[in-house]
Amino acid sequence: MQRIILNNRPWAIGLLWTPPLHHFAVNRKVLLEHALEHGGPELDVMARYHPTHVGTPKGQEGFGASGGIWKDWRKARSLAACLDVPASFLGVFPLVTPEPIWWVHCRMDGFFPKKGDQVFGSEAAALEACALLERVSGIAPVRLDSAEAGAAWLSERCRLSTADLWVRDRGRLLNLHQTFSGTALLRAAVVLGVTVCIAGTAIGLNHHIRRAEYEAARQAQLAKIQRQKDLRERPENFFDMAWQTAPSATDTARQCLPALMDLPLASNGWDLGKVVCSGRELALEWRHEAGGDFIHLPDNGRLDAKNSKLAHSTRPLPPLAQRAKRPDGPGTDHNMLVRQDAASGLLSQIAQDTGTKLELRFAAQARKTIDKVAVTAPWHVGSWSLGEVPDLLMGEGEGGLFAMLAEVPGLTIESIDYDGSWSVKGKIYAVH
Repeated sequence: MQRIILNNRPWAIGLLWTPPLHHFAVNRKVLLEHALEHGGPELDVMARYHPTHVGTPKGQEGFGASGGIWKDWRKARSLAACLDVPASFLGVFPLVTPEPIWWVHCRMDGFFPKKGDQVFGSEAAALEACALLERVSGIAPVRLDSAEAGAAWLSERCRLSTADLWVRDRGRLLNLHQTFSGTALLRAAVVLGVTVCIAGTAIGLNHHIRRAEYEAARQAQLAKIQRQKDLRERPENFFDMAWQTAPSATDTARQCLPALMDLPLASNGWDLGKVVCSGRELALEWRHEAGGDFIHLPDNGRLDAKNSKLAHSTRPLPPLAQRAKRPDGPGTDHNMLVRQDAASGLLSQIAQDTGTKLELRFAAQARKTIDKVAVTAPWHVGSWSLGEVPDLLMGEGEGGLFAMLAEVPGLTIESIDYDGSWSVKGKIYAVH
């Protein structure tokens, strides 16, 4: 946790935030247990965040470490909790404290992910964290070029009103080891004075309290019903959309084919029997021929543990400088997928047009139980392979096999294989 000054006010950045909560804890012992669970015993400061949009969760709790010097943080507020930005936002801000730091802030649908409030000592580390959050969220980041620009941008969006300070208590830091703070005592005095002034209306107040309790119970029940409704009506939010982050078929071809075409077919008396390209590396299998050298194995390989006539080696592949954007990638949902029968038809047509042999098998929909509610994935996952692919189709150009496969929604390639003939294998996701 770091302390910065904006608008002549101290702010805290770099808190660890919990997932969205339906109810805030009020017991100090419970809060300390939460802090220990999310980071460690050094976490002794907490801030609460109330989202401005209407949603079922009540908010979030963020924890930080004061370093044992609470007076430095007494007047500080959480900058993430007080920043006026869209509900879905990602930004990198250079700041000076007085050492240069970079703050990475992210919120998704109004809430902070676990690593949505991070402080880094180097720009490279901050940009790497920002890139990861961008891939996960699909949000284009805001980036500032200098500490002056970062401070100016944040200063315009973190003003606190009187209501924020006293009514909503927005972003205030709480010392988890202190029973009462000066602010708490002042508020207690105000409450006592107000209580004395309204003593004559105790009966009416009791009536309103009972109504508030009833309303709170009703809201809690509505929240539970809404949660169950979300589980039933939006099950896609609870399953991994793996196809969105997978490389396109053309990217896999650009990654694998040049390396595959450069492989020798024989080395030191061993013949290349099989090669599998996963997109990250080549896995090669060598078969011994009469007179082959067992001392100098091909491609710095190693003998098979069960069959000394086989040797294995691997070759890493360099990453692509730039990947193509998938039409069904991050920022889209499962409605971009086609139905299971349509997916089968698309692959069958490709197999017919290319003269290849198709094998395709769909698994049943994945199922899980969340909050005692059975949730079923709205898609099937199919395993497919195209065998006996002609050499002429093993190219990266437009109109080829991989360009055709790249047009199929939800399709991913797991490997390109060669064992005397070419084959391509992968997964395909199709709605039920």
